[in-house]
Amino acid sequence: MEIFFNTFQGVCDGVKNVLILAATNTPSDLDQAIRRRFDKRLYVRLPDKKARKHIFKVRIGNTPARINVDEFDDLAEATDGFSGSDISYFVKDALYEVVRATLTTEFFRRSDKMWVPCQDNEEGRVSLEDIGNRGENSKVWTS
Repeated sequence: MEIFFNTFQGVCDGVKNVLILAATNTPSDLDQAIRRRFDKRLYVRLPDKKARKHIFKVRIGNTPARINVDEFDDLAEATDGFSGSDISYFVKDALYEVVRATLTTEFFRRSDKMWVPCQDNEEGRVSLEDIGNRGENSKVWTS
């Protein structure tokens, strides 16, 4: 705490035109002495359903995720009370789940221009090693 106060004071001493901006999701958890050092407080509301839907669309972006308009609505509805940061983390974790699933998959089949996981009894299946031998490692995807 002392380091914070010394740094804060050092930045402000004798310097003009300095803006210090801080953000927290839990201002009540901050020490009262820290809160007193900030003259203004702005409350930024959590995103509404429309904003959450937009955040999902932006964060999912151009990934090969197959999500339709209704599913974006469902995601926005299910995440009431989530911050933009929460949604970003949620999307990032879901996209990494694809990578985790690929790491444990033994067989793949061709779908459009990508290799997707499949069961070991499916026709046209190949191993990840075979895909690597073909030089197509970058075209592996799971959904």
